[in-house]
Amino acid sequence: MTVEFGLLGGVEAHLDGVPVDLGHPRQRGVLAALLVDANRPVSTGRLLDRVWGEDPPSRGRETLYNYLSRLRAALPATDEVRLTRRSGGYLLTLDEQTVDLHRFHRLLVQARATGGRRALELFDQALGLWRGEPLSDLDTPWAIELRATWERERLAAELDHTDIALRCGRHAELLPGLAARAARHPLDERVAAHLMLALYRSGRQAEALELFHRVRTRLVDGLGTDPGEQLQRLHRQILQADPELTVAAHTEPATPPPVSRQLPIAPRSFTGRTDELAELTAAMDSSTAGHGATVLVSAIGGAGGIGKTWLALHWAHQNAHHFPDGQLFVDLHGFSPTDRPVEPDDAVRGFLTALGVAPDRVPDELDAKAALYRSLVAGKRMLVVLDNAATTDQVVPLLPGSPTCAVLVTGRNKLASLIDRYGARHLQLDVLTDDEARALLVGRLGAERVAAEPGATEDLIDLCGRYPLALSIMTRHAHTRPREPLAEFAAELRELGLDMLDHRDDPAASLPAVLSWSLRGLTTEHQQVFGLLGIAPGPDIGFPAAASLTGLSVARTRMALHALEDASLIDHRPGGRFAMHDLVRAYAATHADAVPEPVRDAALEQVVDFYLHTAHAAADLVEP
Repeated sequence: MTVEFGLLGGVEAHLDGVPVDLGHPRQRGVLAALLVDANRPVSTGRLLDRVWGEDPPSRGRETLYNYLSRLRAALPATDEVRLTRRSGGYLLTLDEQTVDLHRFHRLLVQARATGGRRALELFDQALGLWRGEPLSDLDTPWAIELRATWERERLAAELDHTDIALRCGRHAELLPGLAARAARHPLDERVAAHLMLALYRSGRQAEALELFHRVRTRLVDGLGTDPGEQLQRLHRQILQADPELTVAAHTEPATPPPVSRQLPIAPRSFTGRTDELAELTAAMDSSTAGHGATVLVSAIGGAGGIGKTWLALHWAHQNAHHFPDGQLFVDLHGFSPTDRPVEPDDAVRGFLTALGVAPDRVPDELDAKAALYRSLVAGKRMLVVLDNAATTDQVVPLLPGSPTCAVLVTGRNKLASLIDRYGARHLQLDVLTDDEARALLVGRLGAERVAAEPGATEDLIDLCGRYPLALSIMTRHAHTRPREPLAEFAAELRELGLDMLDHRDDPAASLPAVLSWSLRGLTTEHQQVFGLLGIAPGPDIGFPAAASLTGLSVARTRMALHALEDASLIDHRPGGRFAMHDLVRAYAATHADAVPEPVRDAALEQVVDFYLHTAHAAADLVEP
């Protein structure tokens, strides 16, 4: 028994080649909502949202259940296709290649991973799956956005197909279709370039040049911009009758570059972060399900050594199969031993090289590089990991423009404009839970050694404050000295404090060094405030007390606290309180040594005076 499903046109199903009656358009919409997420549970609420949008029927859930019952009766009851109830939703289990949408995506991956006429055959097969407008029976926001996403993927596939066909010398047969496509997309420079090249190779140089001037006029009048460097370069080549533009009809295109798999090795002893991993996955599910018309950007923030990169890499490796067109990675060195963060220009150039662009083909201007990069990844399912970012300016040129891509950004700063302008989902990391910290020790040192000294294990967790880097450093000490009991390491840490977590030769293995990199972007005044907070009495501090401690105006104190919060050096807690992790406070106290002694003494006197007068006022209020 052969079952096939169609989404790239009307929603349909065939059993051994015979159409299956799928019922009412909304009932077909329920099937479509399940097929998009085949083999993944879809909640009842999400089904209602996908099929009815903001206008569900008064008895929406009952109607949905009726549709599901009818679909279960209409679909063949075999091991190949099963519609089952899951907690809070439903799961449609089947071979994804029986669904034309998933087959379309697989063929595109194969086509882009091969070369020559075989790639053209695969592109032809993929594009031949389209029968009309997808999800035409549904007008919900989900369906509209998903329809637009698929249409962009189809256009990207058509453009990639044309690239290879032109390299094969098939300009004559392409020409009519290219002219029609250019009429549908009058501002698309890649479409215009294809038509210009086909016209030129067909002996119609004057028409190719005229087309360039028409496109240029539209861009200037409509967008206020000139054509990009690639189109202008083609224009110059046509003017000069560059021999490079001539391709024989039998020419076989070069083998495309291999799919980029740039992710560094996954952390072997990654522990916990279950909620954070689930949040990242939920964001991706929402985006790939058509809830977002723009590229998904998740920004992971937190203090140095809190585990941002480990979380990003662990999630990226777990979900690499969702991005078959490749994964790009760059360390932007926003906070590292080197003084110079990576320039966006250099990062984009590196991505272009990874995507197969020859060095002499890389544009000179950053905007042109970024535009070419976005064109190359358009419609592809790619993951871009931007590690250790310091500023939004570093990140923006590296953002794809296609909603089929996803971006993970890690950084100590909150990158506010990335959240405001690009809708980045911010995920702030805190220290590990007790169970996660214990699991880290077990993963590094073995269950037997940890279980043999439960008291020392708890001491290590408490003294490290469940801080991931501190725990990793202590397990490194214990691992390299396997005969010593854990109690001795806890005693050393209690006595030596930060010195036990330092490493003179390897800054990346030193907690004080890692924390010090967060101070580089701060002003001298903000660094001084950081040091004074490290020696202030009490586990946390309120804003008025902080103003007394620093001796600054209200506005300057607020700016300093916000700068330290943005750099993930202090936490803003309920009730207007500001606090530091104990290890960060210990480091801040050492940094207070740089503050002149008279300033330190005056600061402590001022904050104690503040507390004294506050307590006196409170006592006077309670007992006048």
